[in-house]
Amino acid sequence: MTTYNSKDTVGANTRYYFEETLSQHCNLIQLGEGRSHDKRRGETVQNYLDRHGIKPDFVFSEEDTTGYKCGIQVDMHRTPYKQLAAMNKANYDIMFITYPSCPHAYIGTKHGPFKPVDPNLYQKTLNAKVIWSPHSVEPSIFYPTEESPMFDVAFLGDVGDPVYPLRTAIYNDLDKFCAVNKYRLLKRRRIRGTAATRKISKIVAENPTIYHPSLAGAIYAEALRRSRCFIFGCSIFKYPIKKWFEAGASRTLILADTPEGADRLHLEEWVTHIPIDKNNWRKRLKWALDNPKSADRIAHTWYERVIKYHINQVRAKEFIGHLERFLDDHD
Repeated sequence: MTTYNSKDTVGANTRYYFEETLSQHCNLIQLGEGRSHDKRRGETVQNYLDRHGIKPDFVFSEEDTTGYKCGIQVDMHRTPYKQLAAMNKANYDIMFITYPSCPHAYIGTKHGPFKPVDPNLYQKTLNAKVIWSPHSVEPSIFYPTEESPMFDVAFLGDVGDPVYPLRTAIYNDLDKFCAVNKYRLLKRRRIRGTAATRKISKIVAENPTIYHPSLAGAIYAEALRRSRCFIFGCSIFKYPIKKWFEAGASRTLILADTPEGADRLHLEEWVTHIPIDKNNWRKRLKWALDNPKSADRIAHTWYERVIKYHINQVRAKEFIGHLERFLDDHD
């Protein structure tokens, strides 16, 4: 299924918990560094399978292997034409995409130029069967608390144009707005460095409490559940990012612009979250904090839907269901 253990990695930590849940529902062989299976350095996946006499139904690999191949695509906006060419060359049978569409992308290199693209480019271009499989959340990490909130509003994440126009507008004025209204604010930027290589344990060792500059792992989860409101923007891509599910599982009220695919995610404006834009976020944040019973009702509704539709146990069963239906169709 994978070539390394991502539990301690900022960028792929959520994948680890999904894989562990998936292993409860199927015979999942996890290869490579940090895993229990003895794939040798430089050994191909096919050689490993042959050496152990394993004939898998599905493999997660770009290599040529015996068995149907599946893959997962997250950042659809990073050089999409290069990615699509590589995926089609790898000859996947099924590709799971984390986001339903992407209207803008970096063309040429991962940093530019930035241009509009067909939002359904992946669905139209991939030779593989394309399935939308949104993020899911691990409820043993993200969960509510009955303790009193430490903060009225939290802002945690990246900012900057052209990708995050709403977040940037909020970030630039949030300190002043909270000071005037005497709101307790927790405000942090994205953790510096490459998410794929940054170690959660190292970040937490250097930043062991909510009051430190970088929040990761259990500290980040605590920050969410100890905040009344979590305010952010989905980005110009309109992605249903992990923040939706992490804050939802923490029963923290979300104020954000509504993402693409909201109806399929069971998101409803003013029912599961408070929709905002550059012009109204101050007014709506103040309403949320001035009307705690209504705000709590909205937060609790989304919490219930996250637990019902978006935890790892649910997504793992959906994932296996897609694979089983594919096998039935190709039997």
